[in-house]
Amino acid sequence: METERLSERILSGLDQARRNGTRLGRPPGTKKAKEELVAAYPGVAKDLKNGLSIRQTAVIRKVSTDTVQRVKRAMAKPNTTITLSTLMGK
Repeated sequence: METERLSERILSGLDQARRNGTRLGRPPGTKKAKEELVAAYPGVAKDLKNGLSIRQTAVIRKVSTDTVQRVKRAMAKPNTTITLSTLMGK
């Protein structure tokens, strides 16, 4: 019951902040574009292209595995639309 009341108070405060025009969430401009991310970590990109694993790259480049995964996703080709006919080989 206490958790329920706490949740209500938090949601009420967030609603009030939105009504007052307060921007919630991550500030704009704090997330790097894909190109900027790859450019910021050229060694990570190079190691991934050479076939090293995420953990090996993280240890060698002294960055977190999360950073390596973000660079890897940024380097990946954009998602292509997969249709049923593509899956069926037609």
